[in-house]
Amino acid sequence: MYHLKTGKEYLEAFRLSCEGYSKHQCNTWISKLNYVENDVFSILTEESREHFRREIKQGDILFFASIGEKFLHLSEQQRTMVEDLVDALIKNDPLTLEKTVDQKSEAA
Repeated sequence: MYHLKTGKEYLEAFRLSCEGYSKHQCNTWISKLNYVENDVFSILTEESREHFRREIKQGDILFFASIGEKFLHLSEQQRTMVEDLVDALIKNDPLTLEKTVDQKSEAA
């Protein structure tokens, strides 16, 4: 479902640059993808449907891909820090963010 939804989002973005027949063809493909998405959704278990609703339908699917690409540039320590931050946000823990200067960068 994730890949289907992602493909549809990219196709919808591509459609914005199209005109005439190309735009019509994109609309046709998007309609077909909607049909497939709904058909697959209908055969999922209720637990899977709820997971899909919560994590995919209500969110911006391209946002997750974008964040994933950015994580590739982080060190293991930085990824752990981000994970801890997200955990705290989910728990509604009070947060205090403080920017520190790396001594190596400061000397440069």
